Amino acid sequence: MFIIKKGIWITGSVRYVDKTWSYQTTLVDGIIALGNEECASTYKKHYSGAVHSIPVPCYVTKDAKEIIEKRESDSNRHFLWFGSSGLVHKGLDLLLDYFSINSHINLHICGDIFYEKEFIRVYSEEIFESANIYVYGFVDITTIEFEDILKKM
Repeated sequence: MFIIKKGIWITGSVRYVDKTWSYQTTLVDGIIALGNEECASTYKKHYSGAVHSIPVPCYVTKDAKEIIEKRESDSNRHFLWFGSSGLVHKGLDLLLDYFSINSHINLHICGDIFYEKEFIRVYSEEIFESANIYVYGFVDITTIEFEDILKKM
């Protein structure tokens, strides 16, 4: 992906699969789309066979009501980015740009972002020098650490 503000390509942060549609649409009897009918419709535009949508599986580990009741008073100033590979694809670059110039709000990043070395090099100032950007790395969603992060949101 090309980051206009930085004037650089970060190819390691892109989700690119060569010839995906031709393989998906010629070698299969049907497509199972994780999501709702809107998600399935994006496949139906390119495939004339059966497309089945199924709900995205959900893994519940915490009582959301309890966490919300225990939120910190300034929770409206805290935001969470939770993700994995494809940092540019998932918009982390845009958030870093925004939060680095809006120091009155906080960005909490949960995800092992350090394997994308080029991304870290390009965004090292925002990641390491912004007092309002917090990087936790991989966080197990079943832990107290993750619950404590959520209480800030």
